[in-house]
Amino acid sequence: MKLRTISTYIFLILVVPLLFFGAIELLARFFEALGLSSNKNSSDLTLDMPAWMVPGTSKPKKYSADDLKWMNLFESGDGFRVRMRPNVSARVKNTFSLVNRIKPVYFNLRSNSEGFRSSEFDYNKPKGSFRLLLFGDSSSFGWGVERNEIFFELLADKIKKSRPSFKVQNYNLSMPGDSSEFGRLIFDKYIDKLSPDLVIVSFGANDARRASIPHHKLVARYQSQKTLQKIRTLLLRHLATARYINGVVTSRRKAKKWHPVTNAVGIKRYKKNLGYFIKRSRGMGAKKVLLLSLCSPGNYAAAMKEVAQEKGALYLNGQKILRNAIRPLKAHKIYPEYVRRMEDAFGALLKTNSLLYVTTDGCHPNRVANRILAEELYRIISPDKQLSGRDTSDSLSVEKASFG
Repeated sequence: MKLRTISTYIFLILVVPLLFFGAIELLARFFEALGLSSNKNSSDLTLDMPAWMVPGTSKPKKYSADDLKWMNLFESGDGFRVRMRPNVSARVKNTFSLVNRIKPVYFNLRSNSEGFRSSEFDYNKPKGSFRLLLFGDSSSFGWGVERNEIFFELLADKIKKSRPSFKVQNYNLSMPGDSSEFGRLIFDKYIDKLSPDLVIVSFGANDARRASIPHHKLVARYQSQKTLQKIRTLLLRHLATARYINGVVTSRRKAKKWHPVTNAVGIKRYKKNLGYFIKRSRGMGAKKVLLLSLCSPGNYAAAMKEVAQEKGALYLNGQKILRNAIRPLKAHKIYPEYVRRMEDAFGALLKTNSLLYVTTDGCHPNRVANRILAEELYRIISPDKQLSGRDTSDSLSVEKASFG
């Protein structure tokens, strides 16, 4: 066979398909730029982001522009359920906020290079540093508030001010929608890389939700599809053609009837997961582990407290602390400047729903609540009793209350 003929075959087999695909990709990007993509009413995360995280009951669910704006900030994680797209920032609408009926409420989201709403991770721990890690769901993620208003950031600020000699590093690895099962995947990926001194674990709200498939079975699926997840994430991130195909497949997929049959994570398994967080954290050098209950049903909060007692960990029932704060907030005895702003902004809505004094939507802590939580957490882990001399049945300082 002549060399020219061989070259022609190679060109036809390799180059022509590449040119053809390149043309399709350019066309897909053109339609995407014009807003004509089939992805308009779907999300890359329809298989990963729980449907309940978008308001509404239509089947299949219809996503608004605001829904898509924040949902498309997320992607499949590297061996875990979901993370934010690395190094992105956006101003998004708090789709859950009860105040939206008066006026739209927005807040800013920014991710680090690992896809978390946190400062950059330093895998080489500096000498003399004090490192805090937080694993949790949307309440710990800070849904509805700015990053510097999250209780975890405020707690780190308090430690920095009270202990100037500490090189405080705080990394938030929380993710909206995560249960203790999903959280274990993130935990296992990072706990041995970040050498923590203090670990805060805050799951429960999503563990208690009703689900058609228990989360431990979903986790097994995610673990068996790590390679496929990586390929899918890369394709969706870089190729408009892949996003277009994903949109077509998603929009044409028939909605399946969803029958909740069990808790996403049963109490027994929930307690086992909490015990795992405590044991592994200590094994990686954590001097303290604190379990924090937020927006969880009473039986899950009680289970968390029981595990803390059994394992000798710290515990705070954050939701009860916040409920107890509503009365003094109403009376302007604490944070009067914030309360006055809320009263001016919310008016009658605040009078008819007292939970808005401490939440944005009946669940997620608002700006005031995050400050109250930071104070309570600092009181538990710090020997400094200036913030509060009282004790409550909702906090347990089982471990020695000091940093060292």
